[in-house]
Amino acid sequence: MKTYRGIVKSPAGSGKTIIGAAAIQRVSTQSPTLAFKAAWVANTMDQVEQGKKAIALFPFPGSEEISFFCYAGCPSLAGYHLVILDECHHIAAPEYRKILQYQEGARWGLSATPDRADDLKKDVYELIGPIVHTVDRAPLVAAGQITEAQVFIHSPNAKGEMEKIIADAAAPQVVVRKKKWPYLFSSPKAEQEQINRIVWQCALDAGVENNAKKNARVVELANDHIRGGDSVLILIGKIEHGERLAELI
Repeated sequence: MKTYRGIVKSPAGSGKTIIGAAAIQRVSTQSPTLAFKAAWVANTMDQVEQGKKAIALFPFPGSEEISFFCYAGCPSLAGYHLVILDECHHIAAPEYRKILQYQEGARWGLSATPDRADDLKKDVYELIGPIVHTVDRAPLVAAGQITEAQVFIHSPNAKGEMEKIIADAAAPQVVVRKKKWPYLFSSPKAEQEQINRIVWQCALDAGVENNAKKNARVVELANDHIRGGDSVLILIGKIEHGERLAELI
């Protein structure tokens, strides 16, 4: 109630949807605006439906308007007094951020991972605000509300193998970029930033998406668990990568 804009960082399974629904209910009942408008925006239709079910758990006076959208199909949010952005790290995508362009009301984000792993990380906070509250994982594990994960690290590539492949792929790209856009390398700091970006993209390409040994290990592990009757979730950064893995599995 004291924060106009900000992000709640909360682990998966900790009740982010309930937090968002309770926030809308609290604001709507205390809002001086008679025609209170709130919007719930999520990344998938399943998450939208979860939002609707959470909202249904709370009493509302009946004069409010609550709309539900997916990021991909959301119109402009201009005129909404409160916007809840579920999985809010997605809002930094260029095709999504435009929905907030004319929205002047309160804006709150929910995410277990608000920090993106790309150049758009800072944009999440610029669009929504800072992290205003963090729900710690440890008490939730202790209470039995969420399970403690077992993490196994697999290293299918030989030591130093991928580092060399990435470095070899990045070096010519640095030369090309220097020739095409020399102003991007105007200072040692700017040059290092450009090199870091190129190396990062090469790491994603050669080290993750097109790493044959790693992909083969993912397929092997998935098939082993499928044969054992387990459910399997594979997290990927690009749809194309997921489609290739699905075909192999």
